[in-house]
Order: sequence, then C-alpha cells, then structure tokens
Amino acid sequence: MRNRFFPGFALISLFLVIAIIIFSISFQEDTTAAPKVPIMYLTLAEASTDDLLSAPKDQTYDLSSLELNASGTITTYQNLTIKGHGNSTWAEDKKPFQIKFSTKTSLFGFKKAKKYLLLANNFDASNLKNAVALELENMLNQNFSLSGEYVDLYINGDYQGLYFLTEKIELGKNRIQLSSQSAILVEHEGLHSHLEDYCYETTDSACLVVKDINDPALESDAMASFLQKYSELESAAKSSDYAKIQELIDVDSFAKYYLLSDFTLNPDAYMSSYFFYQNGPEDKIHLGPGWDFDLSFSTGATQDLNYGIDIFSPYSTGADRAFYGEDVSAAFTTRAGLGESGESESLIMYYLIRIPEFRARVQELYMTYLYGHVNDLLAFINNLIDQIRDSAILNNEKWEREDFDTAADRLKSWVHNRYDYLESYYANRPAIDSSQILAL
Repeated sequence: MRNRFFPGFALISLFLVIAIIIFSISFQEDTTAAPKVPIMYLTLAEASTDDLLSAPKDQTYDLSSLELNASGTITTYQNLTIKGHGNSTWAEDKKPFQIKFSTKTSLFGFKKAKKYLLLANNFDASNLKNAVALELENMLNQNFSLSGEYVDLYINGDYQGLYFLTEKIELGKNRIQLSSQSAILVEHEGLHSHLEDYCYETTDSACLVVKDINDPALESDAMASFLQKYSELESAAKSSDYAKIQELIDVDSFAKYYLLSDFTLNPDAYMSSYFFYQNGPEDKIHLGPGWDFDLSFSTGATQDLNYGIDIFSPYSTGADRAFYGEDVSAAFTTRAGLGESGESESLIMYYLIRIPEFRARVQELYMTYLYGHVNDLLAFINNLIDQIRDSAILNNEKWEREDFDTAADRLKSWVHNRYDYLESYYANRPAIDSSQILAL
C-alpha cells in the first residue's frame, strides 16, 4: 500500500535540513564577527609598515583609517596619526605605539581623549602583567588610575600581535583632571635621562622631567614651585619630620603607590616612569599613577625572588633595593645621582617607609583596600586568560616568546602566593626594630 504522507514528510525533512544548515552558518558567522579580543586595523595613508617600524620613535605618520572590530561591531575612525612610543622598548622587535586622534574620541567606553598607547608587553610572555597591575591600582582606589583593553593589531594588513591599548598618563579633563593653569605632571626619569630634552635636578641629583602642564607658558614658575616643595620633601623625609611631610604630600597617594610597587615587585618603581603631579603651587605633591609593569611580578630584575619577601629582607636587585638591599647604603652610594650611566633612583620612598606613622598608614590602606580580596584578583586573572589565550598564543608564536600557558600559570601561581603572604604579613605585622634599617 502506498504511503500518501511520504511527500509531505520529505518536504518537512528538507526544510529541517535547510534550517539546520542556515543556523550552523549563522552561528559560525556570529562567532567570527565577535572575537574574544577586539581587532584593530590601522591603515597608513602613504607609508609602508616597514617605514613606520624602522623610523625614529618620534616620527609621526598619518593614518587613513582605524577600523575596530569589537563584539561583532565594526567602527571606523579617521583623521589620526601614529608614532612610536617608549624608550628601551622601541629598540625591541615588537614595537609599542601612540595613536592620536584630531578630536577627543572614546575607545571601548573610555573617557574621551586624543591620545592612546598600544603597549607591546615585550618582556611579558603572559601578556597579563600590565593589566593585572592596573587592576590592583583600581582596587587600591588611587586618585587617578588607567583603563586598558586588549587588541589584535594589524598595520596595513600585516599582523603585529596582541597589544594592550591604554590611556596615556597626561593632564586633561578626562585623564588627570587638574584645575590650575599651573598644574603640572612631572616624571622622575632615572633610566633614560640622557634622552630627555631637559632635566631639572633636585638637591639629591634626581632628574625630573616635565611631562605635561596646563599652560606651557607657566612652566618655569610652576616647576620652580614644584622643585621647592620637592626639595623640602627630601629634607623632611631624611629627618623623619612626619608633620612637615603631611603638609607637603598627599600621604595616601604615596602609600598606595608603595603598596602597588611592593605587591608587584616592580624593579622600575622608583627609577623610571615614576610620576608626580601638583594642582598649582598651593597644592600638595601627589604620586601616581603607576606605569610599566611588564618586568614586574618576579620577572627580569626580580626573576630570582620568591613571593615571600619581607619588607626588610635581603633583596639586592631592582629599584626596591631601597627596602630590600643587602647593603642599602652601598647600593645608594652607587645608584643615587645621575652618574655616567644616567641612572638614578629616588630615595624619598626609602626614607618614608622608615617612618612609623607612614608605615602604619601603608598597613591601614592594605587592610582597607586589598585584604581579603585575593579571590577577586585571581578571578580577574582567570577571565583575562580566557579572553586573550588564543590571541596570546599567536602573538608568542610570531615573536618567538615563551609558551603562553606556562607563563600565565606561573604568573597566576606567583600572584596567589604573593597575595597570601601579604595577607599574613599585614594582618600580623610586628613592630619594626629601627636597627634593622641601614642608614645612608
């Protein structure tokens, strides 16, 4: 007997097959359109990729467009430029960049600004350290902290790798917002002072560089005022005059910067990318935001250090030798001042941390902002790993870096152990015998 329902059944089956195929194709297209890491395509107006990569760091090139594919949405920007960024990092194979829009523009929901930086994370196979350090600074509720977002970068169609796009440390309405026309942003530059156009020296021969000022015509007077207060700070810190110190500085910004630098074991913390700002001559000196962490977290100068370093334990490398030096006085006799190599370290934090009231404030701020939040930070790291893993693997293959999973696991383990150590250290911190501290 012939089945009279067969043709209808076949037709329904055909529709089901077609629907499954369409759904599958649509699903694949949606996955492709929404990568975990946004894709940034930069197109140079006239120059080649090789022209940009081989040019001097400060040579600027016009971009005909910036195309951003984020969460499946493609946005195109025009009227912007690109140039190199960094000092030693510009000499590396993977280059960092600065992009500048002609008008203030928001990327990834950041507050509008003209300038953004593309960090290469050259010395960090995990590609996580700058992002984790910025999250720590956010946790500490520092006055001004930066935002960042990962991108897979292409220039003229040439894949450049995984980059960390961040806001630039500068004065401005949506950056470090200061009201005075004499407001000034100053960097202590102890590694690359020989590359700066002009260096103001302090009484301790530190090199201070003006990075930004609201009104450039007022630089001379503004810097004279800053230097006067900075010199008073050096003297007050040396003599442990905490009452005077409180008149001169925003204590909490210094204490939070110390916590950030100490947690990450940042070897450059008091030598380079060490930023101060002042909102006019009547304002106190503020410290921060933190910057440049790809050699931190027990890497580079701190690669032989474990997570359990006490504040006065032997530590003979990096800028934190002020606190950890096997022979602090010898270290600073050779390192302080400009010297032939142009290297200098600021001694201010070394003096401050010897003062019981400052140490007590450091402990209070740790207990307020960081204590008990280890799982929050680890969850943040896990989310980053999930987001960037595929991109980081491609990046590390291109630039012949260490295996991403190995580097990421090591960082996560180190951060966990470091956090556990500091939890115990600050919760049960004993009185510190001043005889433990070597005098200069």
